[in-house]
Amino acid sequence: MSFDHSLVFWLNFDVLGMSTSLNSTVVFFAVYFPYVVALLFVFFAFRQWPLAYQRLVLVAEGISAGIAARIGVEIIRLFIPRLRPLVVDHIAHVLFIETSYSFPSGHASFFFALSTIVYFYNKRWGFWFFIASASIGFARVVAGVHYPTDILGGMILGIAVGWGIHWCFKNPQVFKVRKELSPSSLGKRGW
Repeated sequence: MSFDHSLVFWLNFDVLGMSTSLNSTVVFFAVYFPYVVALLFVFFAFRQWPLAYQRLVLVAEGISAGIAARIGVEIIRLFIPRLRPLVVDHIAHVLFIETSYSFPSGHASFFFALSTIVYFYNKRWGFWFFIASASIGFARVVAGVHYPTDILGGMILGIAVGWGIHWCFKNPQVFKVRKELSPSSLGKRGW
């Protein structure tokens, strides 16, 4: 049995079986806490940045990073159709059902992308967003809907996408067509 399977098996069978309040805590962090983190992102955007333009840019970066990360997840899942632990390992404590493929974690990629954007704007808030994202991922492993490598893959994808989106927003000139390379100027040069 691989490390991934062993850890999920141990967490789900031994740890979750200890108490029903622990089960409720895992469900909260895996299912409902993501909504809290998304609301905290909106709070962060409106609290930290008094100018409407700054808020708009921050929110646009966060939404773009989250959507791009989710698109990346779906593309990877086309090539790596990994079944979830609750299907493969016959998890004993099924707290909720997820039916899509598990690698990489969509929740991890989305929230780590969002955390990366926050980190670029405010290191302290970013640190806590990363902790919140890791908590969501860990709860989803304990619940048996992801393997640890699913979370790790989502984390790497999310951070990379968040960094890339932030870079694109900070360097918009990269996407502008230079005047000297426009089709009309090429025609004038005899191309």
